[in-house]
Amino acid sequence: MKTLQTFIAITLLSLFTVACSNDGDSDTAKPVVLLTKVIKSSGHTIYDYDDNNKLILVEDVNPGFSTYKTTFVYNSNGKIEESLTVQEGGIYPSPPVKKTYLYDAQNRLIEKKHFQASLKNPALYDYLKSDFFEYNGSQITFKSQKKESNIPDTRIIYDFDTKGNIVKTVAYSQMSANNPNGLIFFTDTSVYDDKFNPETSLPSEYTFPNFTKNNEVKLTTLMSNQTYIIDYAYEYNEDGYVKKRTSSGQSDVTYEYKKI
Repeated sequence: MKTLQTFIAITLLSLFTVACSNDGDSDTAKPVVLLTKVIKSSGHTIYDYDDNNKLILVEDVNPGFSTYKTTFVYNSNGKIEESLTVQEGGIYPSPPVKKTYLYDAQNRLIEKKHFQASLKNPALYDYLKSDFFEYNGSQITFKSQKKESNIPDTRIIYDFDTKGNIVKTVAYSQMSANNPNGLIFFTDTSVYDDKFNPETSLPSEYTFPNFTKNNEVKLTTLMSNQTYIIDYAYEYNEDGYVKKRTSSGQSDVTYEYKKI
């Protein structure tokens, strides 16, 4: 069910540096690291940074299939202003995709616009859709709306705890003019450990609002009156960072870092 949540939502990650002890809430100093590689059974993702430790390239490698490379441009506030994703290889190539990021006066992401290179003129980009973000205390509402529609095709409400973890996610579907809020599709509730998420060196707006400070240890999904539970377990390296995550007893993800 986690893949379902990820697919519907906007890909997870708070912008702050990992600089505490093995206890995520401790003030004790620990080595500062940058996430450099995530390895899954289906492939791996490489993260490259500039001399100022800002993310400049994400390379998603799928052996035997396509590789996707995403580069970033930042604004004067250090936030992502634009990203460009280009496909390399694959039997069915797709045009480059560009995203632009808009912020409010409080430097919060309020809209992410999606564009795709024109098939007729690759130098031009056609507007596809926008993702909108609304803030209400510890709650964020995400809406995704295609250019030709006046009604969102996706609506998700995220509830965060005081540590910055998503503790509840409610996704809605079947939005219409008569029912713009839609009907509940599924509800996720999550429990976390007290260690830092490996992806905290990444910009929060990259996969906003799917970011968490700590690591999810239990995910409970309620959909169509059925309950599904996934348990996550972690192994840590000598510095206290996650080096391997398993879900429900199966090998899932490994992580690599570099110290700075």
